[in-house]
Amino acid sequence: MKIYKVGGAVRDHIMGIRPNDCDWVVVGSTPEQMKSLGYKQVGADFPVFLHPETNEEYALARTEKKTGKGYSGFSVQYEKNISLEEDLLRRDLTINSIAMSEDGQIIDPYNGVKDIKNKILRHTSEAFYEDPLRALRLGRFKTKFNDFVIHEDTTEALSKILLSGEIAHLTKERVLQEVKKGFEINPLKYLQNIMQLNLSTPWFDDLTLLPETVSNDFVYSWCQISQLNDFNFAHRLLESNHLKTTLNVWQEMHNYSLQSEVDDKVSFFQKMTSPKYDKYFVNLLPHFDLTMQSCKKIYEEIKAIDFSYLANLDPNLLYNEKKNRIKEIVEKNE
Repeated sequence: MKIYKVGGAVRDHIMGIRPNDCDWVVVGSTPEQMKSLGYKQVGADFPVFLHPETNEEYALARTEKKTGKGYSGFSVQYEKNISLEEDLLRRDLTINSIAMSEDGQIIDPYNGVKDIKNKILRHTSEAFYEDPLRALRLGRFKTKFNDFVIHEDTTEALSKILLSGEIAHLTKERVLQEVKKGFEINPLKYLQNIMQLNLSTPWFDDLTLLPETVSNDFVYSWCQISQLNDFNFAHRLLESNHLKTTLNVWQEMHNYSLQSEVDDKVSFFQKMTSPKYDKYFVNLLPHFDLTMQSCKKIYEEIKAIDFSYLANLDPNLLYNEKKNRIKEIVEKNE
């Protein structure tokens, strides 16, 4: 049984970058042996274990064989005799296919160190275009290492993925997870690379414009980009209620006008002062101009009203009474 540090942690070590976390691969072991040593298995499909003390991930060396479409269309083999070189061969890029032994020796069967030195993004093997998610990952690594050049063979491999149409078979949860990683580096540069690599279809079909700057917060930057693209940006990826609701409130705040009819303003404030939306409204206020800031006073006046005296009213009467009180405040501030 031998243990090696692998992937991004080794790459970053070679580049003089402090790694965020470490991944490990275990050669010559079995799930039973790992569990007997106190490691906790965390997945049924992949032989991944958590270290009993550090909680870092340790994976048994494995190979993968494509059996279907999408990210999950693989069968996994993790027999005890699978070598380190076989495990590294299935990884995406040569710069990520480097290992380090426990005594610090670099194992580099696919010339990843040379590609780091020459600033080249090159896929490790034909396994690259068997996994469509790696097309989006290439966009992320191009963003992370902006001065690296994508090797022409990898450009061809990317074209092969695009022609297969398999990117559409990825789950939105997995795509969004990858997009978030790209946004953490630089959302605008990441999306620029997505467009330049012709990766807009099918997840970013309506992306045509990018703002000059965006928030550092993932959700807020998403809203800013969506606004510039007529709120049509990446609808297929809106899986979380928080992101959906934030974007919905952002759009209503963006569309609000001081010239709107009183009844439209009343409807707006009814929604923004409701329990479901009021926190979103308050949190988004700093991202808007003076037009929306002028609404803050109205919002605060409405929230200051104690509506408890209406608790025993019929629901319809209660709704109308609240609406009338809100209308009085809106008209007073016209």
